[in-house]
Amino acid sequence: RNVKQIMKYLISSKNEGIQYKWDGSADYKLTAYCDSDFAGDVETRKSTTGYVIYFCGGPISWCSRKQPIVSLSSTEAEYIAAADCVKELLFLKSLIEELINTKVSKTLNVDNQSAIQLMKSGQFNRRSKHIDVRFHFLCEKVREGVLEVKYCPTNNQIADIFTKALGKQKFNVFKELLLCKI
Repeated sequence: RNVKQIMKYLISSKNEGIQYKWDGSADYKLTAYCDSDFAGDVETRKSTTGYVIYFCGGPISWCSRKQPIVSLSSTEAEYIAAADCVKELLFLKSLIEELINTKVSKTLNVDNQSAIQLMKSGQFNRRSKHIDVRFHFLCEKVREGVLEVKYCPTNNQIADIFTKALGKQKFNVFKELLLCKI
């Protein structure tokens, strides 16, 4: 049954692809959307990280994977997802700057205001002090101004497609933001 569904999807999506557009400006931007589903795995209670990174109007990197640890809050799960996304964002920035020999700006869109506050302030309290040190480079990069962090309303969070099952309408909206008709 699952193979049948996959084949049906592949046949129906054979005319879809990724389109990149350069508007002619000298302003190159990497725009990332990251999200997590808090404790989404019912067996392990681990969260799923999902992100997509756009360049020149199309996605160039995306990910959906289980987080390595069990998060104690949605803020922690989002923070871990953001750290994972920023590692990829910084790698892509270095790669693109090497190829085109010009600076690339970076924006990270997150739908959890508590996680954004934690990234910007770097101040940990009793509910967040347990977060593993390996994720704290994120605060350092935000404080250094290496990237801009913005709030993205949940309804506009494209990375949702990589973290949880969506209704047909929302799935199709996000799919159209990732793919185009060819």
